[in-house]
Amino acid sequence: MKQLFFISAIIVFIACNSNNKSEIDFKQEIDTTKIQQEKVPDSIAEVNAFVDAVNAQDSVFDDGTIPSAWWEAGFKNSVTFKIFVDDVKTWVKKSMIDSIAAHIKFPLKNINNATDFKANYNKIFTDSLQKKIAQQRLDRISRNAKGAMIADGAVWFNEMKGKYFITAINNK
Repeated sequence: MKQLFFISAIIVFIACNSNNKSEIDFKQEIDTTKIQQEKVPDSIAEVNAFVDAVNAQDSVFDDGTIPSAWWEAGFKNSVTFKIFVDDVKTWVKKSMIDSIAAHIKFPLKNINNATDFKANYNKIFTDSLQKKIAQQRLDRISRNAKGAMIADGAVWFNEMKGKYFITAINNK
């Protein structure tokens, strides 16, 4: 019951705070059955912090650079994509390999399928890369005509047929 309350609160807060009418429809895209128990916030303050992070201004970065518009990067809805990136951050933090593998568009470099990915997970998601992903701010997701990227370009994403996929992992 607590989980359902917080999910509803997140949806209402984001929808109320959205400045882009096309993004209000995102609530229909969220599958609450996929939200994990460990992601349930402990307080309304956590809900508010998450909503603020998702809705934060992201058209000019702190260093003055201006990223491509979300639509130019191929994303229809920045809110649902940011929620997806937050899920990816959780999956990486908790080494939820199956969840990550389910959202990879194979092949990735020398990784041809989910079995290869799972066998090489620790080589791909090094401690350094995991740290970069954990530090990624939702309002500082870079993007261009090739897609969106986090962790200084280490992980790339694209939207395909309304779903989000990891399309490249460049661990350095």
